Amino acid sequence: MPPKTRKLIDTDRYKRLVETSNDLIWSVDAQGRFTFVNDAAARRIYGYSAEEMMGRPFSELMTEEQARQDFEVFERIKQGYKAFNYRTIHLRRDGTPVHLSFNAVVELSPTGEVIGTTGTATDVSDLVRYAAELERSEERYRLLFENATEPIGVAQDGRIVFFNRAVIDATGYEPDEIRSLPFTDLIHPDDRAMVVDRHLRRLRGETLPSTYVLRIVRKGGETRHMNLSGVSIVWDGRPATLNFFSDITARVNAEAELEFQAYHDPLTGLPNRVLFADRLNLALARARRHHEPIAVLYADLDHLKRVNDTLGHTIGDLLLKQAALRFRSTVREEDTVARFGGDEFVVLLSRVKDGGVAARVAEKLIARMNEPMEVGGHTLRVTTSVGVSSWPTDGDDAETLLKNADNALYQSKEHGRNTYRMFAPSMNERVQRRLSMEQSLVKAIKTSQFSLAYQPQHDMRTPRIVGYEALLRWNDEDLGDVPPASFVPLAEETRLIETIGDWVLGRALMDARRFPRHARLAVNVSAIQLRDAKFPARVARLLTAHDFPAGRLELELTESATIADDESIVSVLFELRRMGVRIAVDDFGTGYASLSYLRRLSVDMVKIDKSFIAGVGESPADSAIVLGIMGMAHGLNLLAVAEGVETEAQRDFLSVAGCDIAQGFLLGRPLPIDELGL
Repeated sequence: MPPKTRKLIDTDRYKRLVETSNDLIWSVDAQGRFTFVNDAAARRIYGYSAEEMMGRPFSELMTEEQARQDFEVFERIKQGYKAFNYRTIHLRRDGTPVHLSFNAVVELSPTGEVIGTTGTATDVSDLVRYAAELERSEERYRLLFENATEPIGVAQDGRIVFFNRAVIDATGYEPDEIRSLPFTDLIHPDDRAMVVDRHLRRLRGETLPSTYVLRIVRKGGETRHMNLSGVSIVWDGRPATLNFFSDITARVNAEAELEFQAYHDPLTGLPNRVLFADRLNLALARARRHHEPIAVLYADLDHLKRVNDTLGHTIGDLLLKQAALRFRSTVREEDTVARFGGDEFVVLLSRVKDGGVAARVAEKLIARMNEPMEVGGHTLRVTTSVGVSSWPTDGDDAETLLKNADNALYQSKEHGRNTYRMFAPSMNERVQRRLSMEQSLVKAIKTSQFSLAYQPQHDMRTPRIVGYEALLRWNDEDLGDVPPASFVPLAEETRLIETIGDWVLGRALMDARRFPRHARLAVNVSAIQLRDAKFPARVARLLTAHDFPAGRLELELTESATIADDESIVSVLFELRRMGVRIAVDDFGTGYASLSYLRRLSVDMVKIDKSFIAGVGESPADSAIVLGIMGMAHGLNLLAVAEGVETEAQRDFLSVAGCDIAQGFLLGRPLPIDELGL
């Protein structure tokens, strides 16, 4: 969560707490004039609105006698007291008295002068009235006491000697059990020392706030949060305390839930970015103090989007939950695993003895994630890539450590994913180059720096051109001519390929209207585009807009065979073929495609990679591979297309071998549409 958003949430929560408080929250200046009160409490206690009380002297709310007493209190404050608690009687708007318990702190200027006072005031009129009623009439007191909805009890000599029915309901104990138990046995073990300490301090004459929060333990073990107000009384001739309890468990739980949500990921329950940053800063402070290295592991789940696109976000969320459990179970209890959102997980390893520890943890995380997951009736395998940075070698602050771990993560992705990389300073240079390239790509889109060239495709049986392949070109004013192999992978990673791909298809269809009526148009498409269920509709609109027959459009797949396992892509390809669009598999033979792959995708042609064409007639292995690919293609009634034909020997071999279509520099170089001679 961004700091600004967190600050807004905290401010809003603070305002709600102030405005809904039953206690008066106030501030006065050095002259005793109100500078702030919460409106709801001011109206309830005094009968005035907050606006009416602003600027009003404190003394106007009390009798002259009480004003003199309060004046003496403030004079004592000015003599050195910094905080105080006292009881006083003020007057409501209608002139009736209200008994108040004030807790306040003094505000001092940088030079030590008193510039005001801030605090709270609790209306204890009911407590005073109950105490007075108790002294005047025990019978009347018992009536009020027994019918009170909140627990009320008299504590004396460490036991509750008198209590109402609400105490029985609150504790779950029977009356005889309550009388026999020491009062501290009803209190949560972690709060007992605090309660005993307060009791001893009151006995010493210290003035303490009359209201505080503690936890009681019901019979059976349930913990309840209670707001306790105590009044000193005389019971059967001996000192005792009259205690008023208010169950605030629901409020405490609600506040705890709000705090949890502010610092934890709602899906996995792991710490979020805000809490992780806090723990990382604490770990850094501890590391500097004890000279103990720490490490940060930045991890991404590989290809999570494919799960979301094919099986839906519900399955994707279940997978993320399982991944979170695996991350958490792989590291120590003292380490922190956080989710930054999406498929990003970050691990903080404290007290790392050497770099090998972080590397071993990264290996364990990768191995654990490699294990199949049973998610919603599906067996899934989602790998992870990890980047590692450590203190003090890779950065001295939280921001640098996270940035460098992220840079190392990027390198692990570039090296095939499902691996890890330790940060090295040279990575920053590569990241900067990548960032610069990405910025240039965005600029290229905005300023129309892209263009298309068209390479002819020749029928090997007749000497005519049967189609043209549209090839993307990028000339940048700073980078010059940038080859597609340098920028297309980045465009796919940043999803800029969607915008670029739509432009290429639209421009190519517009240019193709100048082709001979028999010539086909071949356009490369990315798997990113094919995972969009709306892609066929966009193709259909463009074909209609440019009046181009679907049967003359050929889309070439540019990504690996794993797309054959992607149901969303298979569905899109089926729709495209149903429209009449032809599908080709590019770079066939480089090791990823197979017979089952071709049958599952139901394509129209295969394009033999130019690396094999370069060796035909000279390399027996390459010649055998090319012949094998053509044989497989023809066996499936597919066309075989050779790429990169640059010599007459290659052309002659392909012609004799039965290749259907060929393209390459020997047959025609890529040219702009205006230079094709159409």
